Amino acid sequence: MVASLHERIGQEGHCRRRSLPEAEQQEVAEGLMGYVDLVREGRPLLTGEQVAGIEAAKREAESGLFATDSEIAEIWRKFGQ
Repeated sequence: MVASLHERIGQEGHCRRRSLPEAEQQEVAEGLMGYVDLVREGRPLLTGEQVAGIEAAKREAESGLFATDSEIAEIWRKFGQ
């Protein structure tokens, strides 16, 4: 019988987790369960600060607040390329 993609991913994840030290295995398992709970409850996976940053960036984009070509050129001069 051919395992489904979901089963294969689950098995591979389990094998990878088992290759870690016991304490790290526990952290991975707890993190995965927490993630599943968030998704199941429909809660955002971002922090409030991250959501606020995204909203601020969207407002800036909507109002046309973008760097000018000269500002971008200055960044490239400073940091390379």
